[in-house]
Amino acid sequence: MVSSASRPFISLKTLDSFRDRFLVRDPRGQSARPAMQAGRRGGESGFFLGDGANLFITYRVRASQGRRFAEATGDENPIHREGNIVPGAMTVSKILLPLEVLFPTFRIERLRVQFKQPATYGETARAFFSWREVDGEVRVLTRVFQSSGLMARCQVSGSLAEEPAPKKAPLLKGAGLDRIRSYFHALRIDSRAFLEQGGRPNYVFPLAFIASLPSGEMVKSLSGHGGFLNSLCLDFGQSKRIPIGRKPEVLLEPSRLRSTFRKIVTRITEGLDTYCHGFALVHPPVTPDSASPPPADG
Repeated sequence: MVSSASRPFISLKTLDSFRDRFLVRDPRGQSARPAMQAGRRGGESGFFLGDGANLFITYRVRASQGRRFAEATGDENPIHREGNIVPGAMTVSKILLPLEVLFPTFRIERLRVQFKQPATYGETARAFFSWREVDGEVRVLTRVFQSSGLMARCQVSGSLAEEPAPKKAPLLKGAGLDRIRSYFHALRIDSRAFLEQGGRPNYVFPLAFIASLPSGEMVKSLSGHGGFLNSLCLDFGQSKRIPIGRKPEVLLEPSRLRSTFRKIVTRITEGLDTYCHGFALVHPPVTPDSASPPPADG
């Protein structure tokens, strides 16, 4: 268990930045050791979150939101811009970005997501978050559903800091900042909740945005034939955040080509520094002679 000083705190003001329906549930609420307690931090009202708390987000992605997201993240796949398929990276962002906005002291170090089937525009989706603390490590297990069943299963893990990381990113204006604001708008979250955390400039790329970049790059590198994204694994470690205005670069290295999937090693760099690394597993594209896998999600 972490100390009370670093106990995650959900501000009611921050919750107001979400335009999707957001619920927090304490399964031990009537016991002697509840997982949530009302309180104040930094002059704001809210509640402290403990081990075992559950969070729920209900949302619906419109096609216009999906196109805006694809434009912001550089995904040129026509099934997202002209078709009816929600970008897989957008499903990841609907999981990861709320954690970054709600919990500035949560140092996200690893992301593991497995896609079961693609989500579609216009249909209600429900994301269920389970917050757990195991031997000093925070693990957030998430499942996302639509009416057809399970869309994705994800684990985000990391640690809790005593205070949010110091904000030293320069003040920025122009296209880079507009791109990130458009990204937040597509996800129906007020960008000021992240970019101006605590009333101070926080002009760095969210990890959720960084995690969205490999999908678009795979579509470009594979000439739009990336197939169905099966899983994405990224390790961020304790890397410093990249200021908005810099240009993170996605490096892909196809590996272990098989008839059932291809493994693509991923590195995201900025300058000489490797910001994160991991891999994606992608089912090959459909061919007339092959059994039809789920629609492409790349």
